[in-house]
Amino acid sequence: MRPKKPKNHLKRVLKPIGRPRKTLDLPIYDSIGQCAASTGIPRAVLKGAKRDGCLAFRSNRVYLADFLGWFFKKMFNSTEPPPGCSTWSDALNQERAIAEREARERRAGRLMETAEAKSQAKAAVHFVFASYDRMRRELPPLLKGCSEVEIATTLDKQFETERKNSELKFNEVGTTKTT
Repeated sequence: MRPKKPKNHLKRVLKPIGRPRKTLDLPIYDSIGQCAASTGIPRAVLKGAKRDGCLAFRSNRVYLADFLGWFFKKMFNSTEPPPGCSTWSDALNQERAIAEREARERRAGRLMETAEAKSQAKAAVHFVFASYDRMRRELPPLLKGCSEVEIATTLDKQFETERKNSELKFNEVGTTKTT
């Protein structure tokens, strides 16, 4: 005769091993629309996730922490197309549309590479500090022996000139160079 297993044997098997993990305190939304409006996640992605059996959708609510865990797990561990796309060709068409829109924006001069923008901003800041260094070198001999009024007018003229030059340099930031 076999010995009887205790009734709580399943609890011991399913009990998590190790220290308890902290759960994320992310919001719980009352509807898919509310979640989409608040987070920016497209409704099609949320509906696709619900259709695919994501457990984040309970009692007409969206548990964001559960959804994000499911979404990233599915995205990185799956060979299926991303949620919201029925086939890989749909996903490819979406990517092509995004790339075409970016190319159109770049041709119109409304979009540029981050590295180029950083480079232009760095050049503009360098221009400003170089002008400060130049003023520090040139102005003391120029102002030697002048009265306070002459020093003030000379400084005002110099600072106004440098302000205009700096403004022109910073206005160039964000414009694409055509070479």
